[in-house]
Amino acid sequence: MAVFEAALAEPQVLPNTPPPVPSEHTTEDVTAVTRRPAAGTLPKPWNPDGRDITEYPDFELVKFMRWIMSDGVLRTRDELIVMGAKELGYERRGSRIVAALGRAIDTIQRTDAR
Repeated sequence: MAVFEAALAEPQVLPNTPPPVPSEHTTEDVTAVTRRPAAGTLPKPWNPDGRDITEYPDFELVKFMRWIMSDGVLRTRDELIVMGAKELGYERRGSRIVAALGRAIDTIQRTDAR
């Protein structure tokens, strides 16, 4: 029992432990490095005016989603839809919003693949 307790008392060194980071390479606030603008690098095509999602023509939603996607950050389809809905001023993601923004994403991906 004494050997078991002695083994537990010793600090365990893992074989793949990363080396310590020198203090000159550390930062307290990583948000300055990782923070990105809310959306794209293209100019914002238009400001949302509170219309229902069905009142936006498809070509306007395509322009809007292309603006969001223009920052070069890889996002999943769901992340793009959440971001698009938020940028359009919607507090919830209903089925019509998901469908309309999904069509816009599909159009962009289809045309950019050519």
